[in-house]
Amino acid sequence: MSILRKTTTLLQAGIFAAALFLLPACGNDKPDGADTAKKDTLAAAPLAPEVQGLLASFNKEEMLPYKMDTGWLAALSGQEIMSDKVKLLAKHWFGHELSISIPYQLRDFYKIDSVRASGNYVAWQQTLEPGSTISSTAYAVSKIKLDEKTWALVWGMKYSTDEACPYYSGTDAYVTILHNNQLGETFPLGWDRSSSDAPVWGKYRLTGELGVDGNINLWNNEVTGDADGEIIDVEENNATYMLKIEEGKFKLVNEKKEPAKVERKRVNA
Repeated sequence: MSILRKTTTLLQAGIFAAALFLLPACGNDKPDGADTAKKDTLAAAPLAPEVQGLLASFNKEEMLPYKMDTGWLAALSGQEIMSDKVKLLAKHWFGHELSISIPYQLRDFYKIDSVRASGNYVAWQQTLEPGSTISSTAYAVSKIKLDEKTWALVWGMKYSTDEACPYYSGTDAYVTILHNNQLGETFPLGWDRSSSDAPVWGKYRLTGELGVDGNINLWNNEVTGDADGEIIDVEENNATYMLKIEEGKFKLVNEKKEPAKVERKRVNA
């Protein structure tokens, strides 16, 4: 089994209002462009009350281009949101290998949010096995207007286990598309994750940019290690992805993976 697969298995086992109001035309007269305006209006669904409540959490508006690097991830913050709003945002995921680990983060978040709501969080912590997720918080970060009908809602989570072995921690950022007043698909925008279960360890970084053209460019870097006595094997994998947003959905435009870089060295050599 490769180092990357062993470390990925470890990570997954451990964790693993802004609205677009389009009003219908009134009267019997049809000025130039009225048919087009009516067509656009019919395409916009009413803004559901729960979505109105969700949008109220995104009180910071950003402009394009929107960059997500490691510094941005380290400073990720916003209004804290609970399970009801996270479930709205996380309802439709674009199917891709970068989304595989998300159910683990969501599972742990929902559990911890429920325990906190019950008032038993401190007592619950004492019942956990070493390496269990002990902290998970979700944030509404910002909203970005892509066009007259489309907004990008940026949100994220911070999570960690207790300080035991195995150990993991991470900060994830996601984007959910609001198109014609309806919530569309969600996809990762970035993350900074670490895992350790001696002698295996891993460091995972996904960074990117939401460009002025509405396309998303992502850079994925994974470095994993495995120590066997005095020998350490280190493997690095890099990949790039380009996606576009169409009608509230994501479309993979390009994907490129570099050959793995493997290095073997002696401890203290």
